[in-house]
Amino acid sequence: MPSHALRAAALPAAVAALAAAAVLPAAPATAAAHTYQPTDLGTLGGPGATAVMMNETGTVVGNGTLASGNSRGFVWRRGQMTALGTLGGSWSRAVAVNEFGVIAGAAATADGNAHAVTWHRGVITDLGTLGGQASTAKGITDRGVVIGESDIADGHIHRFAWTNGQMTDLGLVPDYTETLGVNNRMQIMGTYLVTQWGYPCDCSAGVLQNGQVTTVGNFGVDEAWMKSYPYDINNRGVLVGWAATPGPTPYIAFDHPFRWRDGTLTDLGTLGGDNGTASAVNDRGLIAGWADTADGASHPALWRRGGAVDLTTAGLAAGDRITDIDLRGRLLANRDGRAYLYG
Repeated sequence: MPSHALRAAALPAAVAALAAAAVLPAAPATAAAHTYQPTDLGTLGGPGATAVMMNETGTVVGNGTLASGNSRGFVWRRGQMTALGTLGGSWSRAVAVNEFGVIAGAAATADGNAHAVTWHRGVITDLGTLGGQASTAKGITDRGVVIGESDIADGHIHRFAWTNGQMTDLGLVPDYTETLGVNNRMQIMGTYLVTQWGYPCDCSAGVLQNGQVTTVGNFGVDEAWMKSYPYDINNRGVLVGWAATPGPTPYIAFDHPFRWRDGTLTDLGTLGGDNGTASAVNDRGLIAGWADTADGASHPALWRRGGAVDLTTAGLAAGDRITDIDLRGRLLANRDGRAYLYG
């Protein structure tokens, strides 16, 4: 997902700067000094809601269900959750929000197709397509550039950049690869082909910038068809996600949380278990996500100097899945069909 513009803000004591080591130890964490307090963001009248992203003003976007059962994107501000409109169809979906409150996503048209859209101050804008029937936004910069994917006339899927009413074709999105977000440097986060071989693909987390793809690889697992997968990129180009790491046999791999910065891939380590995912990074480089403990449980985690902090010692629940972290260290998380903002 896209990240946030850099602003001065004080972090809680629990969220100190990350170490720069190439591999962080997979040691059980100690208790965090800061105790987070949750705010339940509520619903749109249906059974639940899922938060996707927030900006530095505390505006949250995500997706929920109306009492009618229809799916809608939502925006949450100052304790109020509001459904996002459609293009005459039954559903909408939010994927990102920038620092000016412009929300990007997709909405159903009257004939049932999906079109990439933005919402701002109650107004929905149809971004159109590249000549096909469907499109969807994947991210938005603070300048209002929307990155997404669209069908073209022959049915293939292409990546696009939309700005000032103009949609520009950025080329084919190969099968099994994805466009996942963008930062203010116009680094497009996604999964990209490493080679043309492999089944179903030889793919890796990476970034596309100025027409050039850079992939991050993994921690030495050649057999993995999906070598790594990205979850977030900040405005300094730090990419986080999971990357395959060797398991007990040549054909068993684990997924470890990674940080990719300035061409260096770092294994962030776990909470003593086998797997983990780094799902969010702010512009100070603070990383959050989840990781396995030694007994196999998956807990929300924060990576700070020396390794991972188990956030169940700081007020979060074991089932929380973190989707964003802001410069103040606030965390956005989902659990059991509900969305929570932790501050």
